Amino acid sequence: LEGWRGRPFTEDELKGFDIVNLLGKPCLLDIAQKAKLNGGTKSYVQSIKRWPSGEEPKAPYNQLLQFSLEEGDYRPEVYEGLTSWLKEKIALSPQWKERNG
Repeated sequence: LEGWRGRPFTEDELKGFDIVNLLGKPCLLDIAQKAKLNGGTKSYVQSIKRWPSGEEPKAPYNQLLQFSLEEGDYRPEVYEGLTSWLKEKIALSPQWKERNG
């Protein structure tokens, strides 16, 4: 995140940091690929950089949304709109198991 921001966080910034504030903010991603044991490849984010000033970012391809299992933040309609792959990953989390048994 410091690479994206272009500077380190102060202690006060870290205390009040909310990752939701990053939703919709432009950045440059360096994507790398790694060989998998089964012969395929896996892509991953190698680094995140600040968006160049003066360049107009493209509009998001997908709808921006926030999903949270935190009490008061959970919205079932957001969960229902997620892909089955994401729902499967969420179902593996301890937070999901705590909420749903």
